[in-house]
Amino acid sequence: MNALAKKLTGFRFADSRIAQFKWGEVSFGWGFALALCKFEEHWYLHIHLIYINIFITLWRTRVEPEEMMESWGFSVPFGPSDVHFNWGNASKIVHMPWAWEWHRTSTLAPDGKSWIHELAPHTGREKIGQPALVDWFSRCDLPHWTYEAPYRYVLKSGEVQERKATISVEEREWRWRWFSGLAWPRKVQRTISIEFDGEVGERSGSWKGGCTGCGYELRPTESPLDCLRRMEAERKFN
Repeated sequence: MNALAKKLTGFRFADSRIAQFKWGEVSFGWGFALALCKFEEHWYLHIHLIYINIFITLWRTRVEPEEMMESWGFSVPFGPSDVHFNWGNASKIVHMPWAWEWHRTSTLAPDGKSWIHELAPHTGREKIGQPALVDWFSRCDLPHWTYEAPYRYVLKSGEVQERKATISVEEREWRWRWFSGLAWPRKVQRTISIEFDGEVGERSGSWKGGCTGCGYELRPTESPLDCLRRMEAERKFN
């Protein structure tokens, strides 16, 4: 774009994702929206059509918004799993029937085969292979499968941290909001949960502290120990 065009339009890039003009700004990302917004000293028209997100400057306002921004309209984030309605500084979220909703979290039991289940309240406490547990504290306090393994982390300085990692396995399931009683469709994620016997990472020993525990996604073909070794090779800690 030549200098004359820049002068006429006021075009510039605010960052790699936002283009600013005299009349407003354009950014990119999936979604839908139509709203009248009051932000700081200006009114804006917000139009989001599939991938193009536009804010058009309308006029100045002498009355600042009650909150950071007031808005009258609606927006649909990419998904879409819910619709956001706004009226001034009030808002309401309406979930779609296909919105993913947490159904259960399960911890691998000491035998390494069965599971200890924490169920969402809407499940009606149905059984999933054994009597259901319905609170987080009960699931965490019961004995569960664990495995201890050495863990080696190399800092940027070259210093080596030798730690003991205690692994456990968790599985989480989400179902469609209006169809939680059906076994499909569903989304299931299995992870290892790791606790270290000392701080890990660049912040170890500082006031911020290093990492003492984390999780990592377990691939279908991996054992928990294989997953730990992959994390050891891939993951970096601040």
